[in-house]
Amino acid sequence: MILYHGWTDPLISPGDAVNYYERVQGTVGAANLRRSMRLYMVPGMNHFRGGEGPDDFDMQPVIEQWLEKQRAPEAVIASKISDGKVKRTRPLCPYPQVAVWNGARSIDDAANFVCK
Repeated sequence: MILYHGWTDPLISPGDAVNYYERVQGTVGAANLRRSMRLYMVPGMNHFRGGEGPDDFDMQPVIEQWLEKQRAPEAVIASKISDGKVKRTRPLCPYPQVAVWNGARSIDDAANFVCK
């Protein structure tokens, strides 16, 4: 199962997604959870789309790789597109990890971030 939630969602508290994930982990254990579920908290994304953050990403290939090739998803690259152009990219990291800038080069390029 893959869940994602925008940190700036004005309709449903982002903390609800985190609380749900942590309750499931408390029930099934961390190892079982890592085999079956990922939560991606999206910085700056509102309710499914919108906001200042990167809100354009495709989870379908991620799910296919996980199911068909047993490659558990790690970072998913998201884009912020404005006027048909990519304005910035960021890695979406599986919770509880977050994207951390490496301190070099552009903060608008996902390649300059690592999940920690």
